Amino acid sequence: MSTVTLKNVYKIYENKEAKGDMKPAVSDFSMHIEDKEFIVFVGPSGCGKSTTLRMIAGLEKITKGQIYIDDTLVNDVAPKDRDIAMVFQNYALYPHMSVYENMAFGLRLRKIPDIKRDKKGNPVLDKEGKEIPVMRKLTEAEIKEKVMEAAKILAIEEYLQRKPKALSGGQRQRVALGRTIVRKPKVFLLDEPLSNLDAKLRATMRSEIIKLHEKLEATFIYVTHDQVEAMTMGTRIVVMKDGFVQQIGAPKELYSRPVNTFVAGFIGTPQINFFNGRLTPDGKLKFANDQEITLSKATMDKFDAEKIGSGIDVIMGIRPGDLKLVDNGDKATTVVAKVEVVEALGNETIVYSNLDLNGEQSLERTATSITLSAKLKSDPERHSKIFLDIDEDYIHLFDKETEVSIRK
Repeated sequence: MSTVTLKNVYKIYENKEAKGDMKPAVSDFSMHIEDKEFIVFVGPSGCGKSTTLRMIAGLEKITKGQIYIDDTLVNDVAPKDRDIAMVFQNYALYPHMSVYENMAFGLRLRKIPDIKRDKKGNPVLDKEGKEIPVMRKLTEAEIKEKVMEAAKILAIEEYLQRKPKALSGGQRQRVALGRTIVRKPKVFLLDEPLSNLDAKLRATMRSEIIKLHEKLEATFIYVTHDQVEAMTMGTRIVVMKDGFVQQIGAPKELYSRPVNTFVAGFIGTPQINFFNGRLTPDGKLKFANDQEITLSKATMDKFDAEKIGSGIDVIMGIRPGDLKLVDNGDKATTVVAKVEVVEALGNETIVYSNLDLNGEQSLERTATSITLSAKLKSDPERHSKIFLDIDEDYIHLFDKETEVSIRK
């Protein structure tokens, strides 16, 4: 398969009516994608992830920068000549064709390199005795072999004579994938392919696509707004916001070492807890509602002492799973909260509470909202006071002004 390299890529949509500089849809995107990697672009709607994918495919012309597939610059190469395959959100199947014909259609239009042969199939040589290269269409036997091979991989052999309207959403998705597999392209591009499926089927298809990637040993670039898909599928994840790359890394790296508050808040379910506070060099972290915890020297050594200086306003992040329900507030890292909502989900309980013990009950997240996610023997009652111990090994601290991590 192939590598993909993007160097300082920009996309700016022209608008003659707009005055002044247009805001880029994608800004200074640079990364190298290794052969056989599964890369996921993730971010909120409008962050530029699909635009980046379409520029790799050649469906959007880049404004500035370079895109390479292997060592070939493809800026001015037509989409059909880039040897990539794309799976769209809406499947884009031909409704009047059978599954077999949908998968075979692209192969019938495609030509492959070969040598000139006579009627008996023997090579025809030129005056110098060399074989004459030609481009030819695939034979029906070759097309059938490729379609059947793809159908077997996707377990859709029994559906080959059906029309798309007679298939379920998951089956249509497999046909759309099959149409790309038959071509054996250099790179697979998938643009939110599971967004039209229900939750259960999405989970199933996630597993199917992961298995497919392993079988094909191909380079996959996958776009989604769902961070669960990103975390479970990608070997590396690209988190984007407003056209800019925020962080590139393995799922565990993004979860445990986010570079800023956006990445920390976007990755992880339930969402990370954020609190404004003041951190002093001796480890005292005081929250806006006057509660305070004390961090150990071992924890403080993880953060940049120069940035902390004599004291710094910070945003502390702690994930709901890194809190523990305890009986009292004896520990230096324990806070007290008032329960607002309890969600008993069977395998875990999510407790929404508030550090502001005298504040009004609210269903909206506030600056003092704190969420616990844990397996509990007994659930706390609404409006009751609880003690939550913060696992300081998993505390994230960000500069309040820049929202960038102050970890070393």
